[in-house]
Amino acid sequence: MQITRRALASVAACGIATFTGGQVFSAVVGRKEVRFFYAGKAAASTGTILESLQARYPTEHHSSTLEELVARAGPAILVAVGPAALQVLVSAEVLVGSSSQIVALFVSRPTFHRLVDGRSPRGRITGIYAETSPVSQFQLIEAIFNRRVSVSALLSDSTAYLEPELQRAALRHDVELTTEVIAKDADVVRTLASMRRSTVLLAVPDPQIYAAQTLRGVLESTYRRGQAMVGFVPELVQAGALATTYAALDDVTAQLDSYLGVIQTDRLPSADYPLYWRVSFNEQVARSLNIVIPDGARELARKKGDR
Repeated sequence: MQITRRALASVAACGIATFTGGQVFSAVVGRKEVRFFYAGKAAASTGTILESLQARYPTEHHSSTLEELVARAGPAILVAVGPAALQVLVSAEVLVGSSSQIVALFVSRPTFHRLVDGRSPRGRITGIYAETSPVSQFQLIEAIFNRRVSVSALLSDSTAYLEPELQRAALRHDVELTTEVIAKDADVVRTLASMRRSTVLLAVPDPQIYAAQTLRGVLESTYRRGQAMVGFVPELVQAGALATTYAALDDVTAQLDSYLGVIQTDRLPSADYPLYWRVSFNEQVARSLNIVIPDGARELARKKGDR
C-alpha cells in the first residue's frame, strides 16, 4: 500500500482547512439576499466548489473583503464556505445588531461546534457538516461485511461527546463498538495496538488523532494488523482507508436549497449531517485485506427523493 504525501495532506486539511483571501457571491432568493463567503488559503478543491455554487446560485455581486460583505444593506443569509470563512464571520460578530443568519458548509461537526458554541447569537447560525453521519458509516460497515463485526473508534477530549451517538448508531446496525478517549499527548499508534482485535477502525474528523504527522503511522499500523479503516472523507480512502460514505457537492447543494427555503420563512434548521451521500472504496486495500466488496455495498447511497 502506497501512502502519498499529497493524500496525507488532503486528509489533514478536511474539516480544518483554510482558504485564502475572501470572495463573496450574492444572489437574491425571495426576501433575503444570499451571500456566499470564502476566506483563507485555497485548497485544491476550492475552485470546483466555487464554480459549482456560482452555477447553482447566479451571482450578482462578489468581493474579496469581509467589509464589503457586511456593508451590503438589508438582512441576508450568509453562507460560510469552509471553516476559515465561518471563523471569520463568527469572530467579526457579523450577526450582532442584524437579523441575518449564517449557514456553514464544508465544516466538520467538531470544528463547527468549536467555533460556534457559546459565541454566536442563539438560533442564528446553522450548517451542513462536512462529514456524513455515524449511522451512514455503520450502514456501510454492515453492508461490506454482511455479518456482526467489532469496530473501534479513537476519540480525543474535543470529540468525546460523539461517543453516545456512535454507540446508538452501532446498536442500530448490530455492530460491536469499542471507543477510547486518548490524552492530548498520547501516542496514537500505540493506543491503536490495544484495539487490534477489532475488525474495523472507524475514523472521525479529529485533527488531534488524524493529523498529517500521525496519519501515515495510523494507516500503516492498521494495514499491518489486517484491520480495515472506514471514514471520514474520500481523501482518507485515497490515502489508504478501505471505504467511507461522503457527500458530494451536488448532495450538499441539494440540501442547501432546502435550508435556504426554510430560512426565508424565518425559521432556522438545526445544524446537521448531510442528508444525501454516496460511497467510496479503495480497491487495492480491499484486495490486500482479502475483502470482497458486495454489490449491495457498492450501490449504497441516499439520494434526494429517497425515503
